[in-house]
Amino acid sequence: MKYQRLALQLTSTQNTDTERLIADLSHELRTPLTSIKLQLYKLTLNNADQTKKNQQKLEQKVLEIERLLDELTQLSRCEIKGITSKSRSYNASHYFEQQVRDLTHFFNQHGVIFASYIELPLTLQVCLNNQLVSSLFKRLAENSVRHSKPTAEVHLRILSAKSHVVIEFEDTSPGVSEAELNNIFKGLYRVDKSRNRATGGAGFGLTICKRIVEAHDGTINAQPSHLGGLKIHIKLPCTESF
Repeated sequence: MKYQRLALQLTSTQNTDTERLIADLSHELRTPLTSIKLQLYKLTLNNADQTKKNQQKLEQKVLEIERLLDELTQLSRCEIKGITSKSRSYNASHYFEQQVRDLTHFFNQHGVIFASYIELPLTLQVCLNNQLVSSLFKRLAENSVRHSKPTAEVHLRILSAKSHVVIEFEDTSPGVSEAELNNIFKGLYRVDKSRNRATGGAGFGLTICKRIVEAHDGTINAQPSHLGGLKIHIKLPCTESF
């Protein structure tokens, strides 16, 4: 009976979380949809120049909805059991060096100063789902670009510590108050309530990051960065090969 009660409690909690997530998503999508309806109405009233401006606004709102739906799809994939069934073993040093090369290209495109430091033994192996871990790094990078100032700077450190690879990803201001650090991994959580929606301030990005790390039996947390922004600290399990 005790295990049945625990199962019922767990199911109830999961259902509540799902219901809350659906309600939040519904609210988040309703705003751009309302804006699209308004812009469509304006298209029937305005001149050619104004029509072009309204069209650009429509395109922006559509991109917002597409981003949320894409993140929701990724989040649902992270809920599927056996998510690491497509994992394979990689040489840790070679694998993360490739991730750094991809990030360097991404940050160069966005005018962000990027500095990286990797120190991993050549014998270190990691078992990863490449698609998911690549998505993890991509979403961390997008989060920094989305929320940092135009003169942003991002630092990445990847080290080994006992049986784990430690990843520290930090950026410049604006930062997050310590009271809100645990909340940023919740879906659709918006740190700055006054933040303009054009920044893409709400979504599932860090929620997905958390699910990906946990699916690999790792841990993730947020801390204040000495650069003035946010520091994401991740630990992933690894093994030695001789």
